[in-house]
Amino acid sequence: MGRSREKKKPEERKAQILEAAFKCFMAKGYHSATMDDIARTARLSKGAVYWYFKDKQDVFIAYFLFQVESYYSEMKKILLSKKSVEQKIYELGRYLLKKAEQEPDTNRVLHELWIQALEHKKTWKVFKEIYRRSIDEVENLLREGMEKGELRPDINPRWVGFMLNSVMGNLDHLEMIGFEDIDPDQYWQEASRILFEGILPERKSKI
Repeated sequence: MGRSREKKKPEERKAQILEAAFKCFMAKGYHSATMDDIARTARLSKGAVYWYFKDKQDVFIAYFLFQVESYYSEMKKILLSKKSVEQKIYELGRYLLKKAEQEPDTNRVLHELWIQALEHKKTWKVFKEIYRRSIDEVENLLREGMEKGELRPDINPRWVGFMLNSVMGNLDHLEMIGFEDIDPDQYWQEASRILFEGILPERKSKI
């Protein structure tokens, strides 16, 4: 079996392993892929892979965190823009939809981690930390809108943050399920309108 003897920096070597892991997870799924498969695909010894990662779960988490940081770097640009809070929320959702459309394979692998997170304490902890971070970002955005008078002053930004995070977190399901009768852009335009206008006539809810 061939081995890569080229000397690389630790960050480059990790990236090499994660790229190989992605290919293995795509080809075999998380449960069937092995560290041997990852090492073989990366053209490294298994010992070299274990030098950077304790086990397959660690490799999977590292790959997921790498992708999450990629998402956040782009989303941060939207959050720091000079646009209104309404425009920022719309563009966040549009970005997530576009990402899922452009990288369906990556999207599927990332969703596989959610399944794994329900089975292992380590991945569940990572999932909770990332989810809370996402909610914090949305909550801060909502507070910004309240302070600027762009949003109602009587909402609970934490609770609404949970709701918005759930809605946006499921946008990529459209791409995965592939509803032919739903245009993602039109769907998000309508969903955004309802988020901001509500579904009741112009009267207060009785709840």
